[in-house]
Amino acid sequence: MTETMTRDIPADKPRGVPLKAEREPGEPLSREDLASMASDVLKKLHARATASTFRSKKTDPELLATVRAFTSGVVALNGVLRDQEIADLEQRVRDLEERKK
Repeated sequence: MTETMTRDIPADKPRGVPLKAEREPGEPLSREDLASMASDVLKKLHARATASTFRSKKTDPELLATVRAFTSGVVALNGVLRDQEIADLEQRVRDLEERKK
């Protein structure tokens, strides 16, 4: 599997400029990709929620809306991947049954 996300922070990156996740167009995400992305989001939320002093920010509503949208996308894509895996397994079973005859 080829890693397509870039996570290295360039030395010349100005502070405050967000990093951008990059991947090849048309390349489907795998379950491992989804797990990695979801872990990144959860780690960020966990760090905010468990800081010694929690301070709300003006951008919190937008962040939470983005997290909800991201989570919905992860759930939807995970369902598609699961359905595809089930279809692949069903085909393998049919092929094995056909060979057995």
